[in-house]
Amino acid sequence: MPTHTRATPYFIGIATAYILNRIRAKNIVIPKSIVWIGWLVSIFFVEATIYSAWYFYVPDSSYSALNSAIYGAGHHIMWTVGVCFMIIAMSTGNGDLSFFYNSFSFNIIHSRKIYSV
Repeated sequence: MPTHTRATPYFIGIATAYILNRIRAKNIVIPKSIVWIGWLVSIFFVEATIYSAWYFYVPDSSYSALNSAIYGAGHHIMWTVGVCFMIIAMSTGNGDLSFFYNSFSFNIIHSRKIYSV
């Protein structure tokens, strides 16, 4: 993988660190409505990145340059933005949703399977 494909997530991560630093320095409280919208969008981004790759492994599907271009251009950014919001939310004490989500027994089994791969 060429190094320039990692530049966008790197710069988004640097911007996230800067935003988190400003939030902590100025004691900014994020409104609950923004937190909920952010959680929903970030979970959608992360899940869309994971499950949209399925399209490329369907045995009888034809190649589509448009779908490949959209996935290739967007999956790094969508994954990074989703994870960065989760980092900001958990670092500012708004990670209640993640603890609720991670408490399901299905996720424990799923995480063990992913770790073993």
